[in-house]
Amino acid sequence: ERGEPHLRALQDMPISFPGLFGDWSFNPDPIAVHIGHGIYWYGIILAIGLLAGLVLCMKQAKRYGLTEDNVLDMVLWAVPSCIIGARLYYVIFYLDLYRNADGSLNWGEMVAVWDGGLAIYGAVIAGAIVAFFYTRHKKIKMGAMTDLAVMGLLLIYCLKEVRITAWPYGIPELIGLAVTAALQLWRKNMLLSIAAGTVLYMALVQVVFV
Repeated sequence: ERGEPHLRALQDMPISFPGLFGDWSFNPDPIAVHIGHGIYWYGIILAIGLLAGLVLCMKQAKRYGLTEDNVLDMVLWAVPSCIIGARLYYVIFYLDLYRNADGSLNWGEMVAVWDGGLAIYGAVIAGAIVAFFYTRHKKIKMGAMTDLAVMGLLLIYCLKEVRITAWPYGIPELIGLAVTAALQLWRKNMLLSIAAGTVLYMALVQVVFV
């Protein structure tokens, strides 16, 4: 879960370039917009990844015998379902965290998604269930939908852990994505583009940004 210690840890990681710019440093706030429970930078990055993945899938839909409306409709059903699935999975497997002192269940805490507690496995299970029923209802091939979805999910996964408030400030991810996009525009080969971008990203995080 993400609590006060987590926020303090993020705030204690200033962006700095020793020996450059007069040892200038900047300590960004992990919360981008202070409204309600706050809108975090990592949430904004994740939303950008989701939007980019959606656009990618919509552009590639025809290659899989699908339409842009098929992709958009599927996402509209899948996103809320995956959030519910991820939360439900987490609560079930960590049920003791949501009990009161007398052993009764604290239903208010169970739905407090903003306090942290989502499990990727629950999201995958919920997404698979939605895809199964959606494709049956629309009479389209589930294999085509899942093959297309893999590309978008890969893009989202690459961006989900980007931390612009801590080293290396998302630079490797941005370089890898830029190379992937440039190769796709140039060669029109998704496999080549993703492979090259991934290899470059791994080299950057293992050799350059260490």
